[in-house]
Amino acid sequence: MECCVVGLRLLTIFIALVAPATPVLAADPGAEFLLRLFNSACIPNIAHADRVRAWAADHHLSAVQNPAAISIYVGPGDGGGLWAVPSPAGTFALSVRTGTKACAVWAGAADPDEVSARVKTMMDELKRSGNAVSVVRDTTTDMEFGRRHGLIYLVSSAGAPNSVALTMITNERPGGAYQATLQVGTVAASQ
Repeated sequence: MECCVVGLRLLTIFIALVAPATPVLAADPGAEFLLRLFNSACIPNIAHADRVRAWAADHHLSAVQNPAAISIYVGPGDGGGLWAVPSPAGTFALSVRTGTKACAVWAGAADPDEVSARVKTMMDELKRSGNAVSVVRDTTTDMEFGRRHGLIYLVSSAGAPNSVALTMITNERPGGAYQATLQVGTVAASQ
């Protein structure tokens, strides 16, 4: 029995929005790669950490064993995973977060404005498609690498037993552990 089922309609809309049939040329290769990685590794595998692991294995990604990196990208505890994702566009990682089992992608450098704009476009399209989309949290904090913007959306589709939580965090400037991350997981629809 699957504990976390996402409505097929919602999943299909996410896939269509993240990677449209006609690719949109991004001004920033880091943002473009981050979104493509998110579409490929996370969206089809929402709430299925085992399938994220299988995706990483199928793509011959190297598991990261560095405790400091695991602390940042995976979190404390067991059940997560972290993989380096090679790309000419920069440094990227894929992870399964231990606490939430969310699938997350990370970019060492990606234009924060472009990532934010693309996520906003996805959410606007989901709203227009009849889904309930709400902002659960929207924060801006001054950090060592400029302003950090954290945004959590909750997306639900009629008849789906679970809602999708999409988290975006961007940092104004590169230089830290990451400049942008996108994470997706599920929560019970009643939450």
